[in-house]
Amino acid sequence: MNKKKSQPRLSAKDWEQAALEMIRDEGIAALAVEPLARRLGVTKGSFYWHFKNRNALLEAALVSWEMHGTADVIKNIKTEPTPKKQLIRLFHDVILDLPMVKLHVALTAGSVDPLVKGTLDRVTNRRIKFLKQCYRNLGLSAKEANYKALLAYSIYLGMIQMANEFPHIINKGKQFDEMMDTLIKTMIPD
Repeated sequence: MNKKKSQPRLSAKDWEQAALEMIRDEGIAALAVEPLARRLGVTKGSFYWHFKNRNALLEAALVSWEMHGTADVIKNIKTEPTPKKQLIRLFHDVILDLPMVKLHVALTAGSVDPLVKGTLDRVTNRRIKFLKQCYRNLGLSAKEANYKALLAYSIYLGMIQMANEFPHIINKGKQFDEMMDTLIKTMIPD
């Protein structure tokens, strides 16, 4: 008797997550339907059940990244009772989330794609706006809050680049803890 091996049923979310993992691991240019299907152990037919083409998948994956990497993070950070505690938690939670760091770096490297560039612009603006609001809530003037927010986001971008390229230099040991203490003292006024 010849039984067909059943393939897993994948949702659109499964494809989106796999696309983000492929981008993180191999870059935007590597994202293609056939290699992604192979990676998931399914046929391309499963893909076309959920998406019209690669760009539709990329768009959905970017929306998912934006939701989880920005909207959900902001929502969770806002549960902290004070602006100072929000900033401290934000700095600690996002600086070395290695999978997100690698994905952000891969997306930045692929930012010539208009869809990726638009998403990165929107995410960056939303993150800086949130930082500005945190600093305003600490009592800083609009001008000071703007400068602190831009500086904090610049530090974040530099830290993720360092964590990606030189993980042995920035790690979650004593040196990292001391560096975070310095960052908090420098970036969060009493």
